[in-house]
Amino acid sequence: MNIDNRYRCPACGFRIFNRRCAQCERCGAALPPELLLTAGQIAALDAEHARNREARARAGLFGRAGADSTGFGEAGDTACGSDGDGDGGGGGGCD
Repeated sequence: MNIDNRYRCPACGFRIFNRRCAQCERCGAALPPELLLTAGQIAALDAEHARNREARARAGLFGRAGADSTGFGEAGDTACGSDGDGDGGGGGGCD
């Protein structure tokens, strides 16, 4: 298995799973900009997520109102450190 070392924290070597988060989820070190998604990439992913959610809604694939099959609601709900109140802080490890 080839593990991609490009997306690892330079401070501790932890694999970066959320490239929207500006800090390492393990050690809290600031991640360099080249490891993070750009604002344009985030916007494109959010737009794709919205299109997919709408397509599933039209096909009747939603399990419950407001949430897609992943259990997340709006695209912003998956942001780093979101605790569901919309401010992006709280329940996650990236505060």
